[in-house]
Amino acid sequence: MGVHLYSRPCDIEALQAIADQHGIKLLFDAAHAFGCSHNGTMIGNFGECEVFSFHATKFFNTFEGGAIATNDDDLAEKIRFMQDFGYRETDNVVSIGTNGKMNEICAAMGLVNLEHLNEYMNANKKNYHAYKNGLANIPGIKLIEFSEKESCNRQYIIIEISDVYPLSRDDLLGKLHAENILARRYFWPPCHQMEPYKTLQPNVGNLLKTSEKISHQLLALPTGTAIDFQAIELVISLIKNSRNIEDL
Repeated sequence: MGVHLYSRPCDIEALQAIADQHGIKLLFDAAHAFGCSHNGTMIGNFGECEVFSFHATKFFNTFEGGAIATNDDDLAEKIRFMQDFGYRETDNVVSIGTNGKMNEICAAMGLVNLEHLNEYMNANKKNYHAYKNGLANIPGIKLIEFSEKESCNRQYIIIEISDVYPLSRDDLLGKLHAENILARRYFWPPCHQMEPYKTLQPNVGNLLKTSEKISHQLLALPTGTAIDFQAIELVISLIKNSRNIEDL
């Protein structure tokens, strides 16, 4: 399973080559990539299928729910059976299934959101460029960037904080929170440090050094239609002023 992360597609070609070499199916977690493209092709067209989340925290949401996109007609038919208890027609169950249908309220929410996707994308793009310009040339701060050639929802403003920066990621987070800025450690903690994994695999951290390192360096900054340039400028100024809140 490949994972598109922070509105950026993963290395699709490399993963497909591995899957082809070993004769295995390639699926994608596309929860972060609704409305994004890769080499001019929209996410949802790669692998055997791609799974989107429509949870309330996602760029496109229906309160709850999701969708599976595939170009395989046979797989699409199987999925349709599975989401409706395995029914082909009344009283004729042909496969294992579950109740995976979207209810009308969630569908209505999705239809309304579809009408405003361009508005949301444009707002996120403006916010991204404001952050990009403001955070440039701050030692120890690296903004995760997006391709200007591709469609992208730019929902996530993620900075990587290295040892060059005077504050740790958590100290910076505390400083922003003290000013009521809802920055977030993302993702935190790493899955292998949460139950049940940390009990079932207590030494797995020795194999995941990169995950552990990155998990202490990444910070998500606020964006979206509810934030304005004045608020973004405040966030940037606090990051530039690298003293801890306790020292102010």
